[in-house]
Amino acid sequence: MQSQKQAMIRHHEQFIQFIESIPTSHWRKEINEGKWSVAEVVGHFIPWDEFIFKKRLPFVLLDLPLPKAPSAEEMNPTAAEAARNQSQETIIAELLVKRKLIIERISKIPDSYWHKPLIIGNKKISLYDYLIGLAAHDEHHMKQISAIL
Repeated sequence: MQSQKQAMIRHHEQFIQFIESIPTSHWRKEINEGKWSVAEVVGHFIPWDEFIFKKRLPFVLLDLPLPKAPSAEEMNPTAAEAARNQSQETIIAELLVKRKLIIERISKIPDSYWHKPLIIGNKKISLYDYLIGLAAHDEHHMKQISAIL
């Protein structure tokens, strides 16, 4: 379990390093024609990280079903709009605060919880598998951003 926890922490630390390394010259560039800019992609992580930190990870230790996720169709455009109106420094600073809170919370989850089933709606999934899914989402967007750097 410890290696899985460390792998998740390492992923988030590498994610932070990646986000901090994005050059200002590419910040407002679209990841593909007609798609979100780098700023919007990075900005959309902020409300999701807050949701994970406040509404998912605390419930892991309570042995309760995890709260339903908000609608991506509502949250993502709102986050993208906010990112269009904020500076790179502001967006990154806010994201890093939230991501570091996730790292802190993950590091405190006892090993016994890593393979215990979590209930999300009608689905059962281990904490590790849930976090791997989130990491895959991060990596998808990191690849999109890397492609234009």
